[in-house]
Amino acid sequence: MLVCPACRGENDEDAKFCTSCGRSLSPEETPMARVARQEPPDDEMDMPPAPQRSPVVALAAVVGLVLLAGAAATWWALRPNPCEGKFSSQQFPYCVEVPQGWQESQETIQGSPADAFASPTFDPVVLVFAEEGEPGLATEALAESQRAAQEENGVFPGPMRPVDVGGTPAVAWEFTNTVDTGDVLRYRNVVLVRGGTAWTIQFLVERDRFSRAVTKFERMLESWAWK
Repeated sequence: MLVCPACRGENDEDAKFCTSCGRSLSPEETPMARVARQEPPDDEMDMPPAPQRSPVVALAAVVGLVLLAGAAATWWALRPNPCEGKFSSQQFPYCVEVPQGWQESQETIQGSPADAFASPTFDPVVLVFAEEGEPGLATEALAESQRAAQEENGVFPGPMRPVDVGGTPAVAWEFTNTVDTGDVLRYRNVVLVRGGTAWTIQFLVERDRFSRAVTKFERMLESWAWK
């Protein structure tokens, strides 16, 4: 008995073709049936296990943050004090080196609190004012406002120029004014806005002594630091 390799039907020994499907029973003419690959169900597919995060990495990150915070705290505690050995204002957040022999005091000038620095003869004098500025006030706008007020009072301010006060950009200009005593004084005005506070730093001295005395004021501004 011959079994058809295609349909598995039974045939006589001398049959050349399958009586069931008609396929040739000759071995050399019958192609081998292709075996279809059975894919495993989706839920049985081999999935690589999720990588486990090493606790060493997390521990190292925590240790790094702790060390960084400790270094920052150490730097803050040991950082140089910019106000060491300087006059430190009790009214405003700044400090400055005062020329030797000069005296400092707290004054109220035209209703505004001020720090005053003066030589024993009160010539020259440095005045420092600080007050809360209008929202959005800029240094240039503050300077223009003060210059306009000076012009209204018959004072003609000189050209503005940029200066630096403790690392903060500022604007300076000079003018001359005759006071009630008849003395003619020369002024240098320095203004800036920092953190919403409007600052005015004013130097005044007799006009004839201005060029010699102003160097002390310039050294004061070079030593200026913010608290």
